[in-house]
Amino acid sequence: MNRFENSLEALEEHMRRSDPGLVRALRTGTLPESRHRRHLLAWLLLAGSLAVLVSGLLIGHGLLLATGLVAAGLGAHLFERPEDGDSGPVGPAGGDREADVPPPRRPGARH
Repeated sequence: MNRFENSLEALEEHMRRSDPGLVRALRTGTLPESRHRRHLLAWLLLAGSLAVLVSGLLIGHGLLLATGLVAAGLGAHLFERPEDGDSGPVGPAGGDREADVPPPRRPGARH
């Protein structure tokens, strides 16, 4: 092997150790969403919500205030990193929501 091949193998090994998610994404052919793009959208949403919130304060309109607060919450939520393998909401004790549902009542049964 020549020096060029050794340096490529070293670079490949370093990439594999430093960012296994990118290696997996390149192997499957689907790149993950850019964190920078997600943060840009979050900042734009926060700036817009601040404008709506301030205008609601100046005008004294409650619906604008509520809209600004909800938009700010959505923008702040975009800063969170999505967890890998997140299957959605779970029950209050971390259990499955289906386990929290009571069994169905029989027709005509008295309680």
